[in-house]
Amino acid sequence: MPAKLLDEYGDLLVHIEEQDDNDLAKAFHYVLDHIPGVDLITFLATTGKREDHTLGNFGQLMEFARHLESIGSSIRLQAVSDYSTVLPVTDSCELFVGEGRTVSIFSPDNSLNIKSEGLVWQTGGVVFDNWWQASLNRSDADLVRLRFSHRSIALLILD
Repeated sequence: MPAKLLDEYGDLLVHIEEQDDNDLAKAFHYVLDHIPGVDLITFLATTGKREDHTLGNFGQLMEFARHLESIGSSIRLQAVSDYSTVLPVTDSCELFVGEGRTVSIFSPDNSLNIKSEGLVWQTGGVVFDNWWQASLNRSDADLVRLRFSHRSIALLILD
């Protein structure tokens, strides 16, 4: 880090010695351990300039959402970049996204059925056995409803 930035912002830096987790996981656990009462964690700079880094971080967002659900937490997660907002969800939900917005849905659970309302191309019957299956959809209403067949995990990417 440039000395000027270190001088200006050094008191805000948190250095965590262990190397078993990446920086995203360290930040997530730091917030859980040190910031009581938080209801939303927004991650910035999760995409970087490498696709493998981006995919790994998006996968971690889903794991973080699973962890929060397992401990009964209502903390919401999102990652925001210059191009999109990424939301991990673990169950049915309603989202005010605005009409005309790009909505892509990804899930590692090929047994999950997600019925949708408010999307141009309905997702009921989509088998999540490939990454492209429910990508590049578009909202045709302000409110999008997703009904999961069972608790699972999905990642929503909104433009």
